[in-house]
Amino acid sequence: MIPLGIKKMTTRTPAALKWMDFGRGFLAALLFAVEIIPVGATFGVAASAAGLTKPATIAMSGLVFAGASQFLAVTMLASGAPIWSIVTSTLAINLRHVLMATYVGNHLEQGPAWQRGLLGLGLTDESFALAIGLTKGGNSLSSSFLLGANCSIYLQWLTGTAAGVLLGDTFPGLVGLGLKAILYALFAGIITLSLSSWSDLLTVTVAALTAVTLNVVGAGRYAVLTASLVASLVGLGVEQWILTRGGSSLE
Repeated sequence: MIPLGIKKMTTRTPAALKWMDFGRGFLAALLFAVEIIPVGATFGVAASAAGLTKPATIAMSGLVFAGASQFLAVTMLASGAPIWSIVTSTLAINLRHVLMATYVGNHLEQGPAWQRGLLGLGLTDESFALAIGLTKGGNSLSSSFLLGANCSIYLQWLTGTAAGVLLGDTFPGLVGLGLKAILYALFAGIITLSLSSWSDLLTVTVAALTAVTLNVVGAGRYAVLTASLVASLVGLGVEQWILTRGGSSLE
């Protein structure tokens, strides 16, 4: 018998702790479901309209798992662009993941190289935002948490794509229904979660101004990659300057 008011002490095994971290990551990523699923549905409709079969559309989301690249790919396919051009363009868009994976890798707990590589392959803008929120809050980033977030977002994307494929014939006008607004809201939410200091705000501002400028001058194809690189260098420079002053980026 355990007296009333005294809780029974239990010791969780390492495996149980990993499952708890996985669950926390999975649940935290559900925050994005209200945006990821509609965007995935829009992709499903757009891909079907571009001529992809239903199985091919769902398989593309399952194997590629890169929203912006998938939208670009189906658009270029519909316009008759050559395969090499599609591959090159989607590669350019996704080069930002090299920077994102490098940051996460520096804060991720130690583990086998293959495990860290798989986590990097599943990294998205949304799970990256969650990782930044944890690390800037002084918490450690576990592989289990990141895996849970990646799996949650992956299932949301597949669910949205499947819904779009199935509903596309019923609601053919869905492809143009607020797509830009949904995408803008998605990335605005990601950015908001990532902001924790004035230097973050400066970095975001530089990225936005660079991207807008390149689009205005007709170099929109390189806007995402260039803005990411320029803003990253500016942010790094500001952080280094703050450290040399012995201050904090939160000041």
